[in-house]
Amino acid sequence: MSESQGNEFREAMESLNESNRILIGARMLTKSKTLTQQQTFEIVERFQRHIERRGISLSQVAKQIRYAESVISQWRSNVYKGDMDGVTRAVNDWIERDARRAEVARPRGEIKTWCAETMRTVSHISDKHCLMAAIVAPSGSGKSMVLQALTEEMRGIYISVDPAITARELLRKLAVSLGRKLERGSRGLLLSYIVGELRGSKRILFFDEAQHLGKAVAYLRAIHDQANVPIVMAGTADILGYVDDRADGRGQLARRTIVCNIMEEVYNAEQPGGQSMGRDLFTLSEVREFFASRQIKLTDGGLSLMWALACLPDHGTLGLVELLVRLALEANRGIEVLDRPHIIKAANAFLGRARAKHVQTIAERHEQRQVA
Repeated sequence: MSESQGNEFREAMESLNESNRILIGARMLTKSKTLTQQQTFEIVERFQRHIERRGISLSQVAKQIRYAESVISQWRSNVYKGDMDGVTRAVNDWIERDARRAEVARPRGEIKTWCAETMRTVSHISDKHCLMAAIVAPSGSGKSMVLQALTEEMRGIYISVDPAITARELLRKLAVSLGRKLERGSRGLLLSYIVGELRGSKRILFFDEAQHLGKAVAYLRAIHDQANVPIVMAGTADILGYVDDRADGRGQLARRTIVCNIMEEVYNAEQPGGQSMGRDLFTLSEVREFFASRQIKLTDGGLSLMWALACLPDHGTLGLVELLVRLALEANRGIEVLDRPHIIKAANAFLGRARAKHVQTIAERHEQRQVA
């Protein structure tokens, strides 16, 4: 790694370190001295204003600081008989953490990109013809946001599939989403309940992170067949292995499923020989709109780099660039317009120098498409 790249990494981390020393929500408290009544009173008042402004409940706070909700309630009312000093410090630290999270939170409106519109179209075809659909989209491209928006618009059901999910757990989650109050029951009983609730409804089901379905995909086929409902599965390319069962004359899933692999259509600067003729994952104007919706200003050079980074399907796409912007803003408090060097320093801090240099190189390769 060159000396200049090492300097960029150190400068980025020093900027973030300096930013992190500035408290934005809590009070600075000495570690060794017991807090005075006045200090405790001020933190209680600060806490009350903070949770009211943020709309946070005591139960949510309790989960995050590992005190019982009753303890926080008694502490707030100044009737707690335990370690008031310990609770006060824990709450003060939590206020700071939550204030920092709130500071970087951005509005997450759905942006109409080609990728998003493709997912919408496939979902509507699935709904119209009562088919199953398998959608492969890169991480960070807005897949979950699109599926959740479609769930609301089409009055469907949204299930995010956990990595270690079992077939029974998947059926249980779906049954609960349909209103089942008792979570007990065998896979057969849960399947019967689900089919009974869905039959005749034509209600569309969305399964996000569907690459984790594994053998449970067979139950989705059963639900589709028996209840006659459309099903959309979205995730990584692993889904394709689940639905391609054409060997030995089977094809039970293949004949029912629309397959849309967005990765096959996009240019990947990391594999220029294999996908050099594809389209960009996002247009420059789509990325500009993405940041404008979050009230983030970039110079032309900064926007060009962010567009190229967003178009790298193997590196987090829009999810990555939004995180880099947050880090850049954190390291450069008060700045109104982010430039290319700000983004590069943030990439060094987040990705590490080696990966950041690699990502920057392939992003710059992608940028050449604008010139060509």
